[in-house]
Amino acid sequence: MESQILTLDAADWRSPGFDARWIAAVEAGKVLYFPRLAFSLSPDELSLLRPDLLAEGVRNISLDARAAQGRGRRCGRAG
Repeated sequence: MESQILTLDAADWRSPGFDARWIAAVEAGKVLYFPRLAFSLSPDELSLLRPDLLAEGVRNISLDARAAQGRGRRCGRAG
């Protein structure tokens, strides 16, 4: 069985290159996986990764920006 994940060796956001096979893979429903392509989070973004922000029984926090409504977080403001 053919893998549904195409692993790519790019390590730099500015020059991962381009390959028409990547488009074909995505159009075929595959996932592009860049294990060496890192990104950093700002201090404000890191503060959102605290487990105490999660509502009981949930694993994800999401935001509907159009409705300005968040889901999956505890009510009130976490310190």
